[in-house]
Parts: sequence; C-alpha cells; structure tokens
Amino acid sequence: NGTVIYLRARVADLWERTRHDTTRPLLATPDPRATLTRLLEERDALYREAAHLVVETGVQSAATLAGRVMAALREHAAGPAR
Repeated sequence: NGTVIYLRARVADLWERTRHDTTRPLLATPDPRATLTRLLEERDALYREAAHLVVETGVQSAATLAGRVMAALREHAAGPAR
C-alpha cells in the first residue's frame, strides 16, 4: 500500500559511511570492504525488484537527497508521461 524507495549508494560511499562503525556484525570480517561489495552485489537486484523508485544517493547533503526523493515521489505520483 506504500511506495518503496531504494536509496542506492556506490560501494565507495557505503564504505566511507561504515568503515569506522563497529556495530555492524556483517562487516566484522577480515576484509569488510570486500564483504560490503559482495553484499551489495547479492542484494542490489532484489532491492531494485522491490522498489518503485531508485534514487542514487551519492555524496550530497541529506537536505539535497530529501529534495531528490520528494521530486522522484512527485514524478512517480504523476504517472507516465502522456
């Protein structure tokens, strides 16, 4: 009954966000960046399949990203171009 938005990030950006975070059990491995890469490869297709919208996150501010999400939601609500 809702809209699923996949906030997609590149591995490099995910790594920068998580590399000092010690509270992520899945990344508590000898090579956490490789684990992160593998997890994204495994999950990306599933996330895309479940999502109504995919918004690339990049390195923009939270406010900019929120604006992009809102724009994508407006476009999605308007439906296909006629």
